[in-house]
Amino acid sequence: MIKKLIFLAVLIVAILSASSVVSAADMENVTASDNSAAIQNKINSVDLGGTVTFTDPVIYENISLKLNRSVTINGNGATLKANGSTPVFTIVKGFDASIYKNILIQNLTIIGNNAIYIGSGVNITLADLNLQGLSTDYHCYGIDIREGFLDSTIRNVNATGFDSAVMLGGGDRSVITGCNFHDNGRNSISIFNYAGNLEITNNILANSSYGIHFGGGVRNILISGNNISGMACVGVAAIKSADSITFLNNIIQFNVIGVIIKAADTQHMGGINGPTVVNKIYMDGNKIQHNSLIGVLLENIPESTVGTNRFIITDNNDISNNGVGFEAYYMVQNGAKWTGEIGDSLNIVKNYVKDISNETTVVEKIITVEKPVISEKPVVKDVIISPTVKTSKNKIKKGKTITVSVKLTNFGKDKSNAIKVYNKYTKKSLTAVVNGKKFKTLKFKVKIMKKGINKIPIQINGKLIATVNVRGL
Repeated sequence: MIKKLIFLAVLIVAILSASSVVSAADMENVTASDNSAAIQNKINSVDLGGTVTFTDPVIYENISLKLNRSVTINGNGATLKANGSTPVFTIVKGFDASIYKNILIQNLTIIGNNAIYIGSGVNITLADLNLQGLSTDYHCYGIDIREGFLDSTIRNVNATGFDSAVMLGGGDRSVITGCNFHDNGRNSISIFNYAGNLEITNNILANSSYGIHFGGGVRNILISGNNISGMACVGVAAIKSADSITFLNNIIQFNVIGVIIKAADTQHMGGINGPTVVNKIYMDGNKIQHNSLIGVLLENIPESTVGTNRFIITDNNDISNNGVGFEAYYMVQNGAKWTGEIGDSLNIVKNYVKDISNETTVVEKIITVEKPVISEKPVVKDVIISPTVKTSKNKIKKGKTITVSVKLTNFGKDKSNAIKVYNKYTKKSLTAVVNGKKFKTLKFKVKIMKKGINKIPIQINGKLIATVNVRGL
């Protein structure tokens, strides 16, 4: 009996020892003293499907990591700062489906010009991340995903201060949900290169040039429950692709243009198989309001498709109180009031665009206008002013001074009245009179007062026309 007990005891110890060995291989811990090379070694040594956990929620400097295997990165509240413009995480290209899958990055703050690059993989999840960009220059991205992936999920991610929060270039089956992308230079979300089967749901997108911009063969997109506001160009721009888009219960307001749906594009990848055509567009339950120029702009949409299963905009949408509307838009483009039908190529608008008086007048037909000049607005009667706002620098040390330039171009023939440009950040105003077919540039000296994003609103004659974001260092 005693021998049996001893044998069982030895057996239990052996089993526990074996279990502890397996557990150790399944997990690696990153401590505060680890540098980028040490963290990379721990990622490389953990078993497939294992977890690398940052045990200390501290700041790690000069981090550049490559992931080429199934692994969970649990940040535990740590902060990783990039090494120059190299992404903090790069999921490199590979073809072995047994290891390039089931990658999870979560619970981290990432700071740098570029945060995460995904070149390939299956079932990639980015969750509960705070991405802080240091530059809004071109090629500075929060999340950059390219064509070699399947099943990506971006969930509860905050991204600000990049050129684009998310670049989704190809691949299949992606979900972006519960995110907050704000104060980025160009795009909140850019989709291209035949990306397909996408769900963009319950996100807050604010204060960029474009909220959601897509084209180049993109298809099968659900855009639902999003709040899109403060876009200097367009809230949702289906400019290069108009195939299989479902808009449900979105709030799209306080942009320059709310939504553009455009067909007949022959540029970019959408032109490989001929001009893009509108197909399976469905809009229901959306609030598209208070957009300064146009609520919904349709370009090159054949009249015969509207109201069919190719293009349905239900009466359950609230599309109202949107800026100057199509009539004044045409006047801006051509310098003359639009009356009746113009030209041979006409689109159709039914119940979702108001005229300049914001009454319920139905505009039955509009002219297609290529390359809409969305920044031009009538400031005074018979004068068409296009404001352009630029800064000398988009990031600078706190306490230093930048220059904000406002160029006023008069596209009309008449001399303008006095135009008041107000810089709300400095509470200073400048006034100019611009002759017909001429321009004037007004300059403000602005001292940056705090670290982080400094918002500099610019108004013309009491109306906000741009908000410049400058990062204080």
